[in-house]
Amino acid sequence: MRTRALLAARADNGENGAPSCANGWLLNDVLRKRWQRPDAVVVTDSGAVLNLQGPPVNASSVAAAAAMALNNGSDVNDGHGFPALADAIAQNLTTEAAVDTALTRSLTQLFRVGLFDQPSAAGTDWTQTIGIDAINSTAHQRAVHDAALQAMVLLQNEPPAGAAAPLLPLAPGAAKIAVVGPQAEARTGLMSDYATEQACADGSDGCVVSITDGIRAANGGDGAAVTSAQGVEVNSKKRDGIAAALAVAKAADVVVLALGIDKSVEGEGTDRPDITLPGLQSEFAERVLALRKPTLLILTNGGTLAIDSLVPPTRDAKAAPGPAAIVEAFNPCTNGATALGQLLFGQANRWGKLPVTIYPASYAAEQDDADFDMSAPPGRTYKYSGRGASKPLWPFGFGLSLTTFEHSCALAAPGSSGSSGSNDHTVECTVRNTGALDGDEVVLVYHAAGDDIRRSIGGAHPVPAKALVGFERVRVAAGGAERLRFVLSEDPALTLVNATGDRHLYAGTHQLIFSRGHGADIALNVTIG
Repeated sequence: MRTRALLAARADNGENGAPSCANGWLLNDVLRKRWQRPDAVVVTDSGAVLNLQGPPVNASSVAAAAAMALNNGSDVNDGHGFPALADAIAQNLTTEAAVDTALTRSLTQLFRVGLFDQPSAAGTDWTQTIGIDAINSTAHQRAVHDAALQAMVLLQNEPPAGAAAPLLPLAPGAAKIAVVGPQAEARTGLMSDYATEQACADGSDGCVVSITDGIRAANGGDGAAVTSAQGVEVNSKKRDGIAAALAVAKAADVVVLALGIDKSVEGEGTDRPDITLPGLQSEFAERVLALRKPTLLILTNGGTLAIDSLVPPTRDAKAAPGPAAIVEAFNPCTNGATALGQLLFGQANRWGKLPVTIYPASYAAEQDDADFDMSAPPGRTYKYSGRGASKPLWPFGFGLSLTTFEHSCALAAPGSSGSSGSNDHTVECTVRNTGALDGDEVVLVYHAAGDDIRRSIGGAHPVPAKALVGFERVRVAAGGAERLRFVLSEDPALTLVNATGDRHLYAGTHQLIFSRGHGADIALNVTIG
């Protein structure tokens, strides 16, 4: 059965000068003709059609904007523009036939999935009653908790000054822990941009687990052993809490520095002026680090944060050591801090890999925010970055564990089990846990075109430094090993997007790179004749 096609188009994302929701080349020529999906349904973002009245289109009226979107391939408007289509037809800006085409595409998909079937019809779930007991059910809570364990990324874990072992995992009940910073006791501040405005059933945010709560629970629930203080706010110049927070940190054996941003700084309609920590957070962090306590830095954020002032090579370690351990927790949301606590104490060891590149503050100054050419220097994303002066603090795919791993990979013999065609390349990898804790590891697979292919392309179109084509997560017991099998089809794994936007398989040398996000990568060559 063919996959159903549904595309959301926004007005603020443009290709070749035309907003997506009114881009006939993108929606009709590429999506429906070149990709052979005439049945694809395109739904606009809520404000997309009305936004066409602004630049670069500057539609003269709501009716004109609605007609532009409809005529160029949008079928459904999630907003307030398409009610003006009647006026657009009356003004000969569009036709009833165009409305019928969009309506037919939309309703066809609804019929296909059974929305209009009788309640007794077999094979449809649309009429099944979902009881209130499904809301926040135990199964759903477990799924959310499991996702949280796999989503947080361990960026650094080194021995504090004078110690032999890395800071993490923490030993429950063995030390006095101070959790300080604007996100130490935050609840609503841990939620993501599109989180519900009512976090908890009673309308409060009391059900949200704070970072202090999560650490206290993993430490055995002893409230006296884990203290907290805010110190500074997320984005203000208020200093009245700094002295109290420093006193709490000074009395502790281990300091957890909880920094980050929230929806007051970044969200829909709210952009950050830069990518550094706002307010007094960097200054506060320096004062905490000056106490020379073993310090764990936890970052909570949606968009990435440039913390190069706190880490080498920018940081002058002679003034005060930097954080011994750093965790990227993103937006932990309602119960994520519970998972965070378990990860910090080694009660779980299921860390993830970075889905983004974390850049230094200087990177933003090298970019023209109005130019979305990904390949132009300094380059955007892991595919093209590295063409400017600023090097990433942590690259895409990076992520450590509380144990250690190594991996080995080799191409399997042609026609081996698992391949589905002559154009498949099968690679078998072994992941060994060389540490003392059970843990998850993720092996990422990248494709990179060889130098001969790059020379043949010249400057005809951009060629990524590498592109992710697969990954697998595996659980490996301490001292044990597990095997992974990757079956990679030449199309799309070895193809490049050419100047016309089509995928093309070039003859020459291709590399398949198997990476754990740190340590040595394994590169295997595949030659296409």
